Amino acid sequence: MHLHSNLRGFAAFLLLILFTQASLSGQEIIAKWTFDNTTEPAIGTGTANLIGGVTQHSATLGNGWRITSFPEQFTASGTAGAQFMVPTTGFSDINLNFGHRSSGTMSRWAEIQYTTDGGASWQTLDNNGGGLTPHDEVYDFGFSFPENTGAANNALFGVRIVSVFSPVGFNPEVPNIVYPANTAYHRARTPGTGGNAYGGDGNWRLLNVTISGTPGLTGLPVKLAVVSVNSGQPPSTNTPFSVIVEALDMEDNPASVISDTQIILTKATGSGELGGTLLQTMNSGSSSLVFDHVTYSLAETGVSIKAGTFKSMKNITARPVVQLPSVLTESSGMIVSNPNRIWSQNDSGNTNELFLFDTTGLLIRTLLISNATNVDWEDLASDNLNRVYINDAGNNNNDRTDLRIYRIPNPQTIPGNSVSAEIIHFSFEDQTQFPPPASNRNFDIEAIIWKSDSLFLFTKNRSNPQTGYCKMYKLPAQPGTHTALLIDSIYLGATNQEARVTSADINHQTGEVVLLTQTKIVSFVNYPGNRFFNGVVSENYFTASMGQIEAISFTGDNRLYITEEGSGSTAGFLYEVQWP
Repeated sequence: MHLHSNLRGFAAFLLLILFTQASLSGQEIIAKWTFDNTTEPAIGTGTANLIGGVTQHSATLGNGWRITSFPEQFTASGTAGAQFMVPTTGFSDINLNFGHRSSGTMSRWAEIQYTTDGGASWQTLDNNGGGLTPHDEVYDFGFSFPENTGAANNALFGVRIVSVFSPVGFNPEVPNIVYPANTAYHRARTPGTGGNAYGGDGNWRLLNVTISGTPGLTGLPVKLAVVSVNSGQPPSTNTPFSVIVEALDMEDNPASVISDTQIILTKATGSGELGGTLLQTMNSGSSSLVFDHVTYSLAETGVSIKAGTFKSMKNITARPVVQLPSVLTESSGMIVSNPNRIWSQNDSGNTNELFLFDTTGLLIRTLLISNATNVDWEDLASDNLNRVYINDAGNNNNDRTDLRIYRIPNPQTIPGNSVSAEIIHFSFEDQTQFPPPASNRNFDIEAIIWKSDSLFLFTKNRSNPQTGYCKMYKLPAQPGTHTALLIDSIYLGATNQEARVTSADINHQTGEVVLLTQTKIVSFVNYPGNRFFNGVVSENYFTASMGQIEAISFTGDNRLYITEEGSGSTAGFLYEVQWP
């Protein structure tokens, strides 16, 4: 939303553009199909069907939805393909993304159609630009639905991916004839490679079909707007004036924030300096905030101000508690069973054991995971039944294809010193190279948490050059073989010490999530659903350096514990941080 006010300064017009920033929310998957032996969505709610006489060949995780029996040449353009019905209630900024592969005899042209009335009528959004050649390769496509399509907040929304005649004239080579535009299907066969003419008995493959949008149910704040400057009166240069900011829902109605939220005013354009009071707190339950003492130094036109949320930063001190037991020379995960009892384990190449110790450094118990191998154990998590998840997904070189997480019962209920674990095998939906190029090495998982029957995995970014982003994946917390779905990402800093996440934890009472890096603890509170990165974020920097810190856990009594790896055969230390 853009509002405009012409405000006269002492020497010239001072124009302040009232600026809206959608800074309180982000894209979220509404429905996603991975076709893992089913056409039911892996995430969300929706239906997938074939239309125009098309039939299914197979549906598998690796090859997607393989479909065939398309129309014969010169017939039924725009009628045959796949249809996905997805309610978008509560979402705006709707997007469609999918992978698409064609055999050589099938159409290289696909059209995206949509409905806003449950399929009673269909409109054309766009086409794929004929982008399915060379054949037998997977291509990624993305389409956005503008506001005027009616795709947003619509319980009757659906999309179709259908084969269409080429919208441009072409010579398919087989046969060697020139077809006018919109008269024939253009096969996807790589030019100059011969093969058969177009035939509807070829196949398309659709992979990872995803409908996403920006959540923002009516009544929940999704954006900020500057709604008033100096009560509509002309401000004077270098003289305090007022600015009013409102939190709005997706329909531009005032919406109360769910927690104390720091709001900052910044200059978007202009040559002068914005000054005065620019950072204030919008209190929980409020939807409006008044900045009383804002100044601007220059009378000019083309000035714009924007309002955004502010990421708070502070310093914290980690106090050494005790040296770890001598068996824990490479502590890399931690669970606090009570404030004085701590489980931990060593990382790659060490024994397949968990160790229980107390805050005096006394080793109390050793628990063998009898059916496990410690390839690279990184981080521990626990669920609402106090079951323990052991993350064997350390992946320094980003080349592992044997990623797994072990689950054992509450250790307190295990009578002996050995237990057999259930196993969660998984792979990443977006990794196709092992290893990927150095610039894309962001598949090392050294931090996990459990929430609401799911595991959330956070990457330790090993890209070179460092991109600074931590990715978050979601995985069912159930034994079996699964695909880790990419949910979100967040920028943590330009250096390895800032960006590489080594552990995570969640306070199951308050919902607070923390990520640990070598320089800081990043906290997320008051987030919607499982969108941790869209909550209130604070960065807490250590005042003194420690060794290689690899594990973090809430204690349950306003503290955090942190462990570090040792050096050689010498164990590291247990540290505590007063929290918050």
